[in-house]
Amino acid sequence: MLNKKEKSIIRIYEQPVLPALARILFWMMLILLIAMLAADVSSFIRYGTEMEAGHLFYNICITGVGEWFICCIFLVPVCMLGMRQNEKIYRKRREEDGITVEGEEEREREKRTVRRQNETYLLYRKVCLIGLAVWMLLFAAALLFYA
Repeated sequence: MLNKKEKSIIRIYEQPVLPALARILFWMMLILLIAMLAADVSSFIRYGTEMEAGHLFYNICITGVGEWFICCIFLVPVCMLGMRQNEKIYRKRREEDGITVEGEEEREREKRTVRRQNETYLLYRKVCLIGLAVWMLLFAAALLFYA
């Protein structure tokens, strides 16, 4: 039989890695975008002052779409896996505690609890996909007007 200290050690090692990975990817995406846009503006100021501002807008749009798309390729699957992992962990802990689902009301309560645990992943995924859509629209506008 395991004592209390051994159980706590096992619980520490069972902690999911995906929430931290999703948070790191999300903040990396934002910081990398700001750094890349600053590099675009800096290079335009230094070397491209004879070009028009449309060229700067076009370069910024290409940078934004490319960076956001690459980060979305990594962040969205991590969020999906994290949501699935949260549900599995929740069900496993319920089974370990001996709690069984009886009735429709308890099923709905379980769904709400899992949904509440997944709110952060949903937020990351929404920001990622909405941001990608905005960058795609800006890129389409840059192609129409400046290419």
